Amino acid sequence: MNKELFNPDFLIIPKEVMHLPPADRFVMGAVYFMSRLSLGKCIASNVELGRICGIKAHSVTNCLDRLEAGGFVKRIYMDEEKRNRLEIICLIGFGKFESSGILKTNPLTSTRKSSTKEHISNTISNKIDSDVVAPIPFLFSDYISGVLQNSKEQKNWARYFSAYFLKRKGITFNNAQAVEGAMKRHYRSAKDLGQFVGDMAKVKAAFDAAENLTIRGERVNWGLETVLKQLTK
Repeated sequence: MNKELFNPDFLIIPKEVMHLPPADRFVMGAVYFMSRLSLGKCIASNVELGRICGIKAHSVTNCLDRLEAGGFVKRIYMDEEKRNRLEIICLIGFGKFESSGILKTNPLTSTRKSSTKEHISNTISNKIDSDVVAPIPFLFSDYISGVLQNSKEQKNWARYFSAYFLKRKGITFNNAQAVEGAMKRHYRSAKDLGQFVGDMAKVKAAFDAAENLTIRGERVNWGLETVLKQLTK
């Protein structure tokens, strides 16, 4: 394999993932790049993707988990245990992939290697043709869960508590831009909560108290400022 072919000078990052952490964006760009080479699909290993992105293979696994949860990629496996990956399908610009991502028949039972490869390719192509039926729907619950996980790992507490606030308030949106805009409006107050991250149980108790706060028997329309007051009173 020509290594120079797989050392791009730059990666194209689809705008749909620009809100994600840098490592996720790089992996998305690498998958996007590989799927547009002459082979027409990304069959790179995590090690190869990590080399392109400058991160470790286990970090690639975490990135792909988040990207797949967000509906940006779909990993296709040959086995039920999901140990032998055949391909990573880039869903940006394609649509939603509804199948389980597992080939129900094992194409490697073929005695001819060339026909095996052809069978795998045709099987995947047929699955894509039959399963790509609509644009990727936005799932607020998946999106906000991804934000909470990523921001906690990166210790971005303004982003974390803004997302947690939206989740606790039960506020939902139908696209990522609206979610990001709503979170940014709460960043200042959410950032102040960062000083209490050493006692997350206390913080969550303050959220509970704010959520259940009543005045003259009526629930208060609480906000992050209410949570801060519960923590500092």
